Amino acid sequence: EKALHAEIPHPIQSSFSKGSGAGLGQLVQMWGYALMFWWGGWILTNDSFSFSFLDYVVSMFALMFSLYGLTIAAEGAVDRDKASKAAERIFTIADRHSQIDPLSESGKHQEAVEVS
Repeated sequence: EKALHAEIPHPIQSSFSKGSGAGLGQLVQMWGYALMFWWGGWILTNDSFSFSFLDYVVSMFALMFSLYGLTIAAEGAVDRDKASKAAERIFTIADRHSQIDPLSESGKHQEAVEVS
């Protein structure tokens, strides 16, 4: 429990802020969709000669997928300091000298086992 508390000292506040950030991203995305549908409907209703329904659908497709990608990218963004500390921990573990040398002839060995 001490190790968990040292890693994340305030788990409830941390989880709340991460959840709020993800929810805010979804809120912005849905409001963007609502605005695009409203504006597209207004243009098709009031100025139907310069835009066709196909033009509207193609533009909505492009805008929806770009907003979706932007939201996912924002949710996956990490703090640069946390990422560099995590990389440092990984390289420290990977670069340390192990006390177990599998190529050494010294030390204890497993006795041969016959399988019949």
